Amino acid sequence: TVGTIKDSFGKKFEEAYKVVTDIWDGLSKWFEDNIQKPIVKVAEAISDGFSAAFGWVKKIFDKAGGIV
Repeated sequence: TVGTIKDSFGKKFEEAYKVVTDIWDGLSKWFEDNIQKPIVKVAEAISDGFSAAFGWVKKIFDKAGGIV
């Protein structure tokens, strides 16, 4: 019957939707753990390195009243 076919399509759609959202969630977590977090760590390390290497320049500008 039409109701049975409609219910069957609804269930299949829900199952497919769950599979796609589960895959997306897994990919999102993988991307965050393997791409995003390492890039942030590298960027923070570069920032810290520049601050350590050139922090004295900022101190001089600050003492001189900033950049004119």
